[in-house]
Amino acid sequence: MAGGQREQVTDAERSVLAVRNLAVPDRWSLGPGGVWPCRRPRSTRQRREGPLPPLLLARGPRLGAGLFHLWDVRQGLLQRCRRCLRLPEAELGEPVATVLVPHRLRCDPQRPGWATHVPGRVAGPLRGQWPHEKIPRWYVWWRLFELQDGRCARCWLPARMIDHDHRSGRVRGLLCHDCNSREGPYGAGKTVCVHEPPYCFEDYWANPPAAPFGWSWPPGSRHTPETFRHHRWPEITAP
Repeated sequence: MAGGQREQVTDAERSVLAVRNLAVPDRWSLGPGGVWPCRRPRSTRQRREGPLPPLLLARGPRLGAGLFHLWDVRQGLLQRCRRCLRLPEAELGEPVATVLVPHRLRCDPQRPGWATHVPGRVAGPLRGQWPHEKIPRWYVWWRLFELQDGRCARCWLPARMIDHDHRSGRVRGLLCHDCNSREGPYGAGKTVCVHEPPYCFEDYWANPPAAPFGWSWPPGSRHTPETFRHHRWPEITAP
């Protein structure tokens, strides 16, 4: 859509905005300073409704060396390449989460489906809360990944990015790429829901998974930092 696209606000959309006590724009606009409507909720596949869809997994050779392939419980192996051992599926090992497969062992690592933005972690079980004032990024990511069962806090897709409130600095949870890219414009008022509830991010903002931990994004950090902080140190809590 063109950056200057404009549309009329319908009477039904005006009614929804009035019920939600939101300002009614003269027109919907994609231009600078404009607001654009979200007219339908996300698909059932991506909303937290209905049965839990399976996460994408990976499988490698049961014995010996070889690369891991993306694998789905419904479709089986999703690809094979010339570099890979062409093993029958029966000779492959148990499925593992894609985040646990090192980059060097991934078949076609640029293929969508492989986990990205995943920090390395220290081996062993994770403690309930980090006991020091500064919390390493790997612990924040993996602790939330564990808490959220590997899924986005907003939908059922795989968790990828650490999200935080840009005003308070509080860490909120892990989001998928899509939800992370949508949350910023939605929070800035550049997008507004005019469909039936539930709305896009209100429930997530009201009950973010990371809230009990009390973690904060360091002030002034534009990119994901290597360490986070307890915002009420030395008082720390855990879910």
